[in-house]
Amino acid sequence: MVRSGAYAYQKSAVESAPREEILIKLYEGGIRFLRQAREAWDKGEKARARDLRSRALAIITELHSTLDRENGEKEIVKQLEDLYAFMIREMARIGVEDDFDALKDIEEIMEKLYDGFLEAAKEFKKLNK
Repeated sequence: MVRSGAYAYQKSAVESAPREEILIKLYEGGIRFLRQAREAWDKGEKARARDLRSRALAIITELHSTLDRENGEKEIVKQLEDLYAFMIREMARIGVEDDFDALKDIEEIMEKLYDGFLEAAKEFKKLNK
């Protein structure tokens, strides 16, 4: 019962959160999963590393699929679409080759995008006060 109440609360919090906050949380989760996957791999925890890599891939795929292609700035959307597609392809290659060191490159891209979205969200809040 407590678990279902906590789930309902979390679901409500996510559904009512502003889009930019959700985006930032997705980036934070993706970066965290990529970092944890590399660390787990280095410790020999291969199954855990693969699971964490899959979680990061799910986040990147979600970011790619939810791009606002209708209303977004066309050039920025195209650049993000290309970056997400690259990361998805690279994650597939990494999965086949178990090249967990290459996750660092994906993590760096995600960190740069995160920093950009964080700054854009701050500017958005300033403009809409």
